Amino acid sequence: MQHLFSWTQYLLFSITLLALYYTVVIFKFYRKELFRVRFSKNKINTTTSTEVRTLFGEKSSEATGEAVRDNLTSTVHDFVYELKTLLQQLNAQKEEKAAIMKSAKKLINKYQTLKGSQFQPGLVNLMAAETETICGIRLNADELRSLWE
Repeated sequence: MQHLFSWTQYLLFSITLLALYYTVVIFKFYRKELFRVRFSKNKINTTTSTEVRTLFGEKSSEATGEAVRDNLTSTVHDFVYELKTLLQQLNAQKEEKAAIMKSAKKLINKYQTLKGSQFQPGLVNLMAAETETICGIRLNADELRSLWE
């Protein structure tokens, strides 16, 4: 049997093809993030807030929607990770409902920016589902509301 390609030629071709494939995938799906990082380095003074005049002439600082949303999104991910970890630890320690609620309240107080945000209703539902799934404890609406106050 005659071999037309050597192993080195085959590996070189495969690596080149994979590099080309991943380059196309990265540019197709992560284009916005790549350009945002590239262009944000060129700015001398990047601020997330702008001065706006209100109806009565007072100045107020208003953050841009995208920057706030990105910041809150990472905060939500951190909160969800800590919540699941906390519930798993409390379940392993066989804690009672009162102790779980007290620990959850401390966690919520740690993330003050989430109170009143667009993510709060979803987080309340997640907390109800996770406490029931992980700990086997059902929290009613009043108990969940009291955690966020």
